[in-house]
Amino acid sequence: MAWFRQLRIVAVSRHCYSVARMKYKVFFHRGDDLSLKTKVTKGQAWLDDSGLHIEGQDGFTIPSGDILEAELFRLHGLGRVIRIEYRGGRVFLSVVRLMIGQFAFINFFQTGTLHKHLASVSSQQSGLAGQ
Repeated sequence: MAWFRQLRIVAVSRHCYSVARMKYKVFFHRGDDLSLKTKVTKGQAWLDDSGLHIEGQDGFTIPSGDILEAELFRLHGLGRVIRIEYRGGRVFLSVVRLMIGQFAFINFFQTGTLHKHLASVSSQQSGLAGQ
């Protein structure tokens, strides 16, 4: 059974983009900090070979080569949020189950999954920069 887990991990890491092409329902904020009073925008996000795409009122794309770091943290102990550092600034992102106005139910596990995919992209870019 252990060999199956190792095989699955290798397969997932090699096909990160094909697994990550799923569209996630998210809230996001472009800026330096995020608090409970910050106005966030509802949208959809997905990751592919060209980068992270975020659709919404102020939609944008972050090219894969510009992603420097993706950090997962707990916002005031309420839910997981991903902080993405890229060459153009900083974005906060979280996968949601339901969002009404500024009130959101965060999808804990899908936020973690999206973070793993973003972290693998940022580590690949830092590995290329070090060569």
